Amino acid sequence: MKKDVEILLKIPAFSSLSEEEANRLVEKANRRDFAPGAAILRKGEEGDAMYVIMEGAVLIPILDGDGAVRFTARLEAGNVFGEMALLTGERRSADVIVVGDEKCVCLEMKKQEVDILLRQHPPIARFLTEILSKRLLESEKMRQVGKYTLVSRLGRGGTAIVFNGQHLTLDRQVAVKMLDHSLSYNISFVKRFQAEAQLIANLSHENIVQVYDAEEAYGTYFIVMEKLKGQNLGENIQVKGKISFDDARDIIVQTASALQYAHEHNIIHRDIKPANIFLENNGRVKLMDFGIAQAPRVEKDADISDGFMGTPGYVAPEQIAGKSFDHRVDIYALGVVAFIMLTAKKPFPAPNSTKVLQMQLHTPSLDITRVVEHAPEDLAAFVRRATANDPEQRFPDCSSVLQHFAHHRSVRGLSEMNVQTLTLLYTPEESEVVQRIIEETRQKLTAKTHARVFVGHDSHK
Repeated sequence: MKKDVEILLKIPAFSSLSEEEANRLVEKANRRDFAPGAAILRKGEEGDAMYVIMEGAVLIPILDGDGAVRFTARLEAGNVFGEMALLTGERRSADVIVVGDEKCVCLEMKKQEVDILLRQHPPIARFLTEILSKRLLESEKMRQVGKYTLVSRLGRGGTAIVFNGQHLTLDRQVAVKMLDHSLSYNISFVKRFQAEAQLIANLSHENIVQVYDAEEAYGTYFIVMEKLKGQNLGENIQVKGKISFDDARDIIVQTASALQYAHEHNIIHRDIKPANIFLENNGRVKLMDFGIAQAPRVEKDADISDGFMGTPGYVAPEQIAGKSFDHRVDIYALGVVAFIMLTAKKPFPAPNSTKVLQMQLHTPSLDITRVVEHAPEDLAAFVRRATANDPEQRFPDCSSVLQHFAHHRSVRGLSEMNVQTLTLLYTPEESEVVQRIIEETRQKLTAKTHARVFVGHDSHK
């Protein structure tokens, strides 16, 4: 069995598993020998197992959308076949025949046995994600996920693979995020996802990535969202280093605006971090992944409570300690993000996740003035207060964060300001619409610029 584990870990689809995880998978598998010319699978049979070739080779006819044979593929040691049995349970789509004069040795993984294992140990299920991500772009039939066609692979995150996609009817370009199967085998995640997916899809704010749809297919979930152009904040810091004071303020304010809107709709993000803050090429900030696709694995320690969602270094102390929490966990994480933007350094430089979490529990708050000379007081004060260990010492809500920066902007002298006036002429019947637009514009300007807006009303009689 040890040899089988070693071979399995050299196969790309299984290479991310630990030796212990691979061992668990091999323990559930049957090692089977098939004679030359033997039919391992027959087209139309019920699919109840996946096979990993350890020795020998097989031939598999590859069909087009009409069922005609396009070509015959030869698969040798290190390849996988019959995986749709684990993903969908559908009947076999082709014969699989042993080729050559040598026997073919396979690890047979029965769906029933594998399902039990993956529900007990969900992280192991990520091998299914790796297999599926490759198959999706190889098969014309599998490229279709609900109303969307997958075009190409866009990237990989910690818990999802993202594809370029297209809604053919609407001619809309989208990003399609396929969630890792380790999440779909996590019962608590599935319940939360099903409860929140529609709610999150209904969020509509200029600083929140628009989620169009959610689809369930191939044993996992797909999130369909607007396609963005730019890069996430984490990538930006990695390439360019520290963010300027003015840009940092702008990013904080736009993110806080998005969070305020979400909190008003009773949604807590739970995983604010640079990778989830997207900077569009036009300067707009988009907040991504509202509590859907983030369930990072965290090393366990006797002093750290289980059961929280989030990323070490950003998750709030009350979550780490297993206490009740509210929207202020997002404010804490935004404070950590601000520290990283302004310093290009990790505030909790520990060797592993457990140590990071312990450092957070014992850090009263973060202070950028120890790292950045001449740091503006508004930014330093924001980081100190937002990252307070005690949630009662933080900003009570994101509206207070916006007011904090608006107050500090207002201390600039009038002599530094430009003045622009705008006169509106409208009918009495249009008054309500005009006033609503004026108020929306005023809020956007005061949140994102140093502008002070004075609104007067003079009705003509």
